[in-house]
Amino acid sequence: GKAFLHSDPRTALESYIRELHELYYPWYDRKQRLYKRQWQVLQWLTVVSGFATSVLAALLQDRSFSGPTWARALLVLLPIVGSLASTLLMQARSLELMALREKGRQTIQYLVSFSKNRFAMLSSPEELSKFHEWLIEEVSKLAQEQAAGFVALAPTKFDLAPKPAAKSGER
Repeated sequence: GKAFLHSDPRTALESYIRELHELYYPWYDRKQRLYKRQWQVLQWLTVVSGFATSVLAALLQDRSFSGPTWARALLVLLPIVGSLASTLLMQARSLELMALREKGRQTIQYLVSFSKNRFAMLSSPEELSKFHEWLIEEVSKLAQEQAAGFVALAPTKFDLAPKPAAKSGER
C-alpha cells in the first residue's frame, strides 16, 4: 500500500495533489451531477403532469367525466404529482446546490491543474512545503465556503405556509 505520511516534502505534496485529483474532484463531480439529475426529474414531472392533466381532462370532458375510473383517478393524481414535484423543486434547491457543487468542482480542478504546474517548477524542500501549506489553506477555504453555502441552501423544514403579502410600496 501507499504510505500515509511522508517525510519528503516532494512526495507529500505529490500525494496531496493526487488525493485532490482522485478523491475530491470525483466527489464534487458526482454531487453536481446528482443535483442536476434531481432537478431535471422534478422539472420534467412538473411539466408532464400538468400537460397530461390538461389532455386527460379534455378527453374526458366529452363524456362528462363518465369515463373509466382509472382516468378519473389520474385526473386527481396527476396534479398531486405535479404539485409535489413543484414543491420539492422549490424546497430542495437542487439547481442552487448543483451550482454550488459545480463551483467546488471547478475550484478543485483549477487547484489540481495549478498544483501540477507548480510542482514541476519547485525544487527546494522549503518551496515545496510552503506551496503545500498554501494548497491546504485553499482547500480548507473551499470546504468552509461549500459548507456555509450548503447550510444556507439546504431546507431545514418544508415551509408550506403562505408568505405574507408585501405592503403597498414594498417590493
